[in-house]
Amino acid sequence: DPDELKENVDIVKQIAASNDLVVAKLRYMQEAALNTLLPLGKNTLGGVTRSLLTSNIAVNSPFTSVDLQDKGGKFYGINQLSSNIISVKREDLNTPSGLILGTSGSGKGMSTKAEILSTILRQQEGTTKSEVIIVDPEDEYSIIGQVFKGEQINIAPDSKTYINVLDLSQNQDEDPVKMKAEFLLSWISKLLGRGISGREKSIIDRVTRLTYDLYDTPTLKDWTEILRSQPETEAVHLTLDLELYVEGSLDIFSHQTNLKTDNPILIYNVKKLGDEMKQIALMVIFDQIWNRLVDNQKKGISTWIYFDEMQLLLLDKFASDFFFRLWSRVRKYGGIPTGITQNVGTLLQDANGQRIIANSEFMILLKQAKLDRESLVHLLGLSEELEQFLVNPDKGAGLIKAGNTVVPFTNKIPNQTELYRIMSTDPKDMVEREYG
Repeated sequence: DPDELKENVDIVKQIAASNDLVVAKLRYMQEAALNTLLPLGKNTLGGVTRSLLTSNIAVNSPFTSVDLQDKGGKFYGINQLSSNIISVKREDLNTPSGLILGTSGSGKGMSTKAEILSTILRQQEGTTKSEVIIVDPEDEYSIIGQVFKGEQINIAPDSKTYINVLDLSQNQDEDPVKMKAEFLLSWISKLLGRGISGREKSIIDRVTRLTYDLYDTPTLKDWTEILRSQPETEAVHLTLDLELYVEGSLDIFSHQTNLKTDNPILIYNVKKLGDEMKQIALMVIFDQIWNRLVDNQKKGISTWIYFDEMQLLLLDKFASDFFFRLWSRVRKYGGIPTGITQNVGTLLQDANGQRIIANSEFMILLKQAKLDRESLVHLLGLSEELEQFLVNPDKGAGLIKAGNTVVPFTNKIPNQTELYRIMSTDPKDMVEREYG
């Protein structure tokens, strides 16, 4: 009856008011209002419309909240202040390079995989032309390769997968032989664990040019044969120093590459390598990624590159310098690199690490240790109010920075979903996934 109806309407109004929502009457428009509420995707109210709810307007007055909502961007979570969705289109940033930083257990793996899966799903449905390349030092991303039929490349001393350190891309604008010579200078310095003298640099450069003059697709063994024929004493010493990596037990980079794939999902797994060999392998992998990146640019393909445990790349001067050069140049070739680490202090203590932070316009900042948090706040110019979102946030919550905009966010994946099963890096979940 009318009295009961009025009572129910008052209850609805009270509930709405407690959530900052004002309910107004639509007199003589009941039928149009009902049709508008139906899941038909059509507004039949004839001009009576509001694009924002009261709470959305209130939170921006007097402009105490900022939102990140790029058209066509990926979903990154919910704004903790406005409760609006956060969407970012990293491709449109001046420098789309990004970092995902947080302590162990803060949600780095979930945040990284959420973005990776979004990229893969868009690529598979034909929304974008893109590839995903993951450098995986701890075998945390193999599940993505299994589920989405990606290519997992296992680099190990006992592996039969070979990567030729002398592979070239013919599509780059710069002289590929000159670039390979520059790479070999850094790589051999890392192999030898020392700087290279001026005479040795000249010999390496000369041997590299001679090798490509004589061979179309040379290997490190061919390169070493030419090195052995050089008259200088330094060439003899270099030949002996490199023997372990050319003909010895660590010769995994001295064969022709036996992996030829057009798979748009590549995962380089180096878990089985020791720390020293891992850094050497990573430099070769980055060189391969560079070749792929250059080729993709010619095809109009964006390349999303993820470097997990990126602190490993900054522990050695030669690897650090090479990685920073790669990081600085990929933007020109349509590359979108992302570094992931819990060792923020390593980045902050390394000159290249500091420059990587300064040159990255996209960041996901999760829970930080006190000293790391204070350093990041100073380096990024964050306010005290924003800093509080890094002090003790829930797992998967913190700050997102895109360009000059920083917003607090949270992005929790329901643990009963298939996405959660794929994305979780919790040891218990990983054991259950492996053994059922």
